[in-house]
Amino acid sequence: MLQDADKLPITTSLYRFSESFGQDWSMTSAVAVLAILPICALFIIFQRRFTEGLTQGSVKDHELSRSLLVLNAKLES
Repeated sequence: MLQDADKLPITTSLYRFSESFGQDWSMTSAVAVLAILPICALFIIFQRRFTEGLTQGSVKDHELSRSLLVLNAKLES
């Protein structure tokens, strides 16, 4: 089990934080939002690559996959 506070998962760190502040749900919620902001930002930045990877992995015919990506790009713009 990890003991170093810098290497704990977000969920464990959030649990420890909520224990130290008791039932202060507004503070716990604020920290939870701040904890997930970097994850959401990374998803937004790499969303196109996720979509391309999922499309290529699910469609066996690469020509169909490319046409779906082109269609998706046209719909986004």
